[in-house]
Amino acid sequence: MVWAGSVRCLVRTEPAGEAGREAALVLLGRADRPTAVLTANDLRALGGDQAARELRLTIPGDLSVVGFDDLPVASWVEPPLATVHQPLVEPVECTCCPFGRVGGGLWRSGGTGTATGVCRR
Repeated sequence: MVWAGSVRCLVRTEPAGEAGREAALVLLGRADRPTAVLTANDLRALGGDQAARELRLTIPGDLSVVGFDDLPVASWVEPPLATVHQPLVEPVECTCCPFGRVGGGLWRSGGTGTATGVCRR
């Protein structure tokens, strides 16, 4: 998914970068072009980044692009992609393994939330 400005601009896509590029081209071609695009993963965001460059928009001057997942590839573009760090192991532990055994004793996971944060590069 790619969000731009409001729910009325929601575009559903495949999870790959090319789908993010195509969705961003549609959004950025609108008369009421968004100033920011938030995508559901970094690959889509990189596709949005590519679409902006094809349209000769500057990042972050004309458009802000934000991804999710904090993949290493997010730092390979210039300027580096803004991304939301989301731990991959903690949600699985909280969802699938709320109880476990350590040293013969029973323990409970410390909580059901995970630590997320915006990565500024």
